[in-house]
Amino acid sequence: MCKSYFYLILIFLGLQTVSPAAAQVVSDVSTIALDAQESQPQDSQPQDSTLDADPSLEVLPQPITENSAPKPAETIETLTQSTPVSQLQDIDARHWAAQALRQLSQRYNCLPSYFTEEAVLTRYEFADILYTCMEVVNQALLDSTAENASQEDLAVVQRLQEEFQGELTELGERVDNLEAQVDTLAEQQFVKRTNLFAIAEFIAADSFGDSLRSQPGRTPSANPANANTTFTTGNIILDIDAKVRGKDFVRTELTVTNMPSYGRGDTGTDMTRIDALAAVDGRVLEFGLNYLFYQRRFAQKGVLRVGPVGLVPNHIFPDFSPTQANSRFGRRNPIYRPGVGAGFLATYQFNDWLGVGTGYTVGGDDAANPSEGFFNAQNRFIAQAAFTPSPKLGLGLTYSRLYQDSGVSVTGLTGSRNAQAPFGEANATSADLFGLQGNYRISKRFGIGGWVGYTRAVAEEDFVIPGLGSGQKGESASIWNWAIGMTIADVGRKGNSLGFLFGMPPKAVSNDFHPFEDEQQTSYHGEVYYVYRINPQLSITPGVFAVFNPEQNADNGTLVVALIRTSMRF
Repeated sequence: MCKSYFYLILIFLGLQTVSPAAAQVVSDVSTIALDAQESQPQDSQPQDSTLDADPSLEVLPQPITENSAPKPAETIETLTQSTPVSQLQDIDARHWAAQALRQLSQRYNCLPSYFTEEAVLTRYEFADILYTCMEVVNQALLDSTAENASQEDLAVVQRLQEEFQGELTELGERVDNLEAQVDTLAEQQFVKRTNLFAIAEFIAADSFGDSLRSQPGRTPSANPANANTTFTTGNIILDIDAKVRGKDFVRTELTVTNMPSYGRGDTGTDMTRIDALAAVDGRVLEFGLNYLFYQRRFAQKGVLRVGPVGLVPNHIFPDFSPTQANSRFGRRNPIYRPGVGAGFLATYQFNDWLGVGTGYTVGGDDAANPSEGFFNAQNRFIAQAAFTPSPKLGLGLTYSRLYQDSGVSVTGLTGSRNAQAPFGEANATSADLFGLQGNYRISKRFGIGGWVGYTRAVAEEDFVIPGLGSGQKGESASIWNWAIGMTIADVGRKGNSLGFLFGMPPKAVSNDFHPFEDEQQTSYHGEVYYVYRINPQLSITPGVFAVFNPEQNADNGTLVVALIRTSMRF
C-alpha cells in the first residue's frame, strides 16, 4: 500500500520539474485550495450529488479503520506511537479539507458511504479516508489514456497530503504492521483450509383435493383428505469443505429437517412429492449425514468424486433442467434420482462442446452390509454425454443400469406406484433407463427446455402378489415420462424469474404382469412458480402444482399442492 503513496509523490515531483509553467499553474491552483475555507460562505453545504451512492464503488479499495483492525496485545505494542486522538482537531463537513475531498470524489468516486455531511471525524480518521482516495487518484494517473486527472486535482491532493502528512505516515506504518500480523495468523489457523457453506429453507405448504379412490392393481394408500397447512424447516444444510491439497477437498454435509414429503403417506401418491429433503417422521427434527465424499481433479479437465454417502449424479453431471420447480418430478428428469449412495462419479470435459461422465453407486446402506457388500447390493451404473454446441443450447444423453431387490422404485419416487415398482416393492428388479434432456436460451430473458425418459424394467425373480397372481423371472415393463418447461428472467425486477412446467409423470404403459399396468388414463403434471430474490443470499419462491388424474386414473380427483419456500444462503 505504501508503494502507491510513494508513486504519487514521484508523480507530483515529476510534474513540477517538467515545466516551469505547469508548476506555476499547480502553485496557483494550490493557493485557491488553501483559500477555500475563506472564500466559501459559512452556511454553505456541499451539493447532494457528491454524496450519491455509486454501485461501482463496491470494487474500490476499502479503508482499514482504527475500529475495524484487529488489535492483539503484541500488535499494539509494535505500532508507532501517535498523538492521542483527543488532542487533535476534529474535521467536520465545513472544514476546507472535507470540502476539497468531496470535490475530488465527484471525479474519482473515492469516498466511503459513511462520509456524510453529518460526519465529524478526527484527523486520523480523515487521513484514513484520504489515504483511500489517494490510492484511487494514483491508479487513475498510472492508467491515464485521457485526461483522467487535471492539474487542479493534483494541486488539491498535494495540499491535502501536506496537511495530513503525519497521519498518513503513521497510517502506512500501521497497515504494514497489521498486514504482517495477519499473514502470520493466516498461516497458523485451521480455517485457512476449511470452507463452510450453509442453506436454510423454511417451507409453508398445503395440499388440496379428495383422497384417492383407486389405484390400478393396488389398495389405495390411507391418507388424510385436505390435510392442514404445515410450516417446517424444509432443509437446513451445512457443507464443510476441507482442502486436502491443491484443489482437492473432502465435503461433509450435515442436515436437519422435519419436512413432510407430501408423498404417498400424506396425499396417497408420490406424484405430489415436494423437491426437498424429507424426514421419515415430518413432525420430528431429524439430523443426518447427507454427503461425505472426496473430490479430486485429474488431467486438468476431469473431476472425480469418491465417497461412502450421498453421491448424486446431477451434482457433477449437468441435468439441463429447464426450471427450478418445487415438485420432485418437475425439478429434473427422474433418471438421475434412483440409486444415490456410496461409490464414485467422474466427469471429463473434452472441449467446449463435449463432456462425458460416468459412475457406479450403491443405494441405501447396502455398501456397509457384509451380507450385501459393495458389488452384490442394490446398485446403479450411469453414463452421460453432454453436448453444448453453443452458449444457448445444451443437450444431455443419459443411460443408467439399475438393480434393486427391496424398496424398489426404478423412477426415484416419482410417477405412479406401478411405474415405480412394476413387479412389487419387495421383488428383485433390474432396469435400463434412457434419458434425453436439454434446454435452449431463446434470449437473455426467455428459455425453454424439457426431457423425455424411457425405462425398461425386468423381473429378476419369480414372484407372487397376494390376491393378484404370480409372475415369472424375465417379465418386463415399459415406463415413459416427459416434461417441457419455460423460464422468464427479470420478471417484476432484475434477478426474479417466473417458471412453468407441464408433463407426464412416469407411467407403466405396458407390463407383462397386467395387474400393475397403467392402462386406463394418463396423469398430467402442471406447475408454476415465481422466484423473488431479495438479495443474492435470500429468496422467496411461492409456487403451486397440480396433478390431474393421479396414479394414472381418472377416477381420482385432481390434487393440488401450494407452498412458499424461503431460502437463505450463508
